[in-house]
Amino acid sequence: MSLDVLIIQLVAFSCLVIIARAGRRQSWAWIALAILVVLAIGLLLQAPWTAAVSGTLWVLAIVIPGQGLRYFNRLRLQEQYQQARNWARVLRWLHPLDGWWQFPAIMQAQASAQAGDRDSALALLKRYQTDFTPTGRWVTTIVYQLEGRWADALTWATRCLPERQLLQETGVLLLYLRALGETGDLNQLVRLVDRCAQQRQRLGSPLALDFGRLYAFAFAGQPEPVAHLFKTSLKACSPQIQQFWQATAAWFAGNPSVAQPLFQALQGRSDRRSDISLQQAIATRLNLPYRSPQRTLTLASYEVLNRLRQELNQDEKYNLRQVVAFQQAPVTYTLVGLNVLIYGLPMLLALLWDLERDLSRWLDRVQDPSLFPWVFQPVWMIYRSGVMVPELVQQGEWWRLLTATFLHIDLLHLGMNMLGLWFVGTFVEARLSSWKFLAAYLTCGVGSMAIVAWGAILSGEADISALGASGAIMGVLGMMGMIFLQGWRQNREAIAVRWLRTFGVIIALQTVFDALNPRVSLLGHLSGLILGFGVGWILFRRPSVSSSGRSPFL
Repeated sequence: MSLDVLIIQLVAFSCLVIIARAGRRQSWAWIALAILVVLAIGLLLQAPWTAAVSGTLWVLAIVIPGQGLRYFNRLRLQEQYQQARNWARVLRWLHPLDGWWQFPAIMQAQASAQAGDRDSALALLKRYQTDFTPTGRWVTTIVYQLEGRWADALTWATRCLPERQLLQETGVLLLYLRALGETGDLNQLVRLVDRCAQQRQRLGSPLALDFGRLYAFAFAGQPEPVAHLFKTSLKACSPQIQQFWQATAAWFAGNPSVAQPLFQALQGRSDRRSDISLQQAIATRLNLPYRSPQRTLTLASYEVLNRLRQELNQDEKYNLRQVVAFQQAPVTYTLVGLNVLIYGLPMLLALLWDLERDLSRWLDRVQDPSLFPWVFQPVWMIYRSGVMVPELVQQGEWWRLLTATFLHIDLLHLGMNMLGLWFVGTFVEARLSSWKFLAAYLTCGVGSMAIVAWGAILSGEADISALGASGAIMGVLGMMGMIFLQGWRQNREAIAVRWLRTFGVIIALQTVFDALNPRVSLLGHLSGLILGFGVGWILFRRPSVSSSGRSPFL
């Protein structure tokens, strides 16, 4: 598979997914459609520039703006408004839609408010305030927060957007949720956060549910899940925001001896003046009489809160974005390193001895007597005697079923496989013992190679060759799917069902990808997947529980 083919397929699949999941973000769908049109024209003309042009457009119009927006939001969470303003100045040239052109001015206003100049901040914000665009409504939410007008914010949000549309507009939703808490309507707050959890796929941003949970737990006086959120999904928030909401949770839990010192520490900051809206909220907490959430929350609301706490555990259990440390997945990291070493050693020798960089040509020339045989012969033997050739396996060279899983034909092949192994391997190994994971990995790898060899012999193509770790990696992917399936069957975990659907989509796309690439073994991938699913059923057939046998939050 050439790099051009990979780029074309990656661009096509990515743009189709964006169009399918665009929702209210229609501008992204139009951009993706335009790139698909360019790609289609290039393919129809069989133009040599197709991959380069479509790939460049994809990177400039989708990848960089998308990742840039994530970094922009991270800066906002950290209250680094000046840096966010500078970043927005660059981003708006790559995506001058969806109100991005106004982002630098909005960040400048928030920086002014952070410095204590509320009047100039409000004056700047009101230039962009409107009820008719998402950016204008987002600006309105900032204005209400700066002014602390929570009751008016509830009225405005209810009038401005119906609840169905409210879920898709993160800024207005978060203002509405917090206003419910600030005004004491805790049952409505819990009900709406529960709806966000049930319809998380329709939310405008994953942060909407995280902050919704934060508001629900804090105003209900439950400090433990608040602290958990700041250790996981909301760890990017600034220390001041974390301290404020932890103090709020302690305050409503009836622990003023814990909450007041935290509030007073925020009020007495001497390094720089804190955000005006934060100072106003602290003053409100300390000046208004304490009201216990237990007098407001119904039994049904407490049941919802308990379910939300359980979902926090599930989110952590199935968090594929979490980076797993070496200590939790040593076999996965070792396998990645071993595969890279086996491929990289010939390349290193080629650089040292100025040989051909192409692996096949390198192997042809490695018999040169002028070279050092004790250096090159072992590497030559690995590749000459390690590739899986069905007729040689049939003749007794069975070790090729194993050695071929550690060999790769080129850097692209190696890179794609190792990225996949790192992503799925760390997730699965962290839920198994390392020895079980290694045994399962080798079983799937050797098993898929054996099935490919058997299929080739039956079809009269016993002289083909096969190599690569993809069969073993597809096996690990199958084990991941079994983790999701068992989570649903044994514990009825909703998030496991969502990941199971995503797993199905990934398998479907992978199958299409394999079918379109004649150099990729569809049989090897599918057999590895099925073997992994079976091995996973054996290893994960019993539900895993904590040492105490119960959730840490219950």
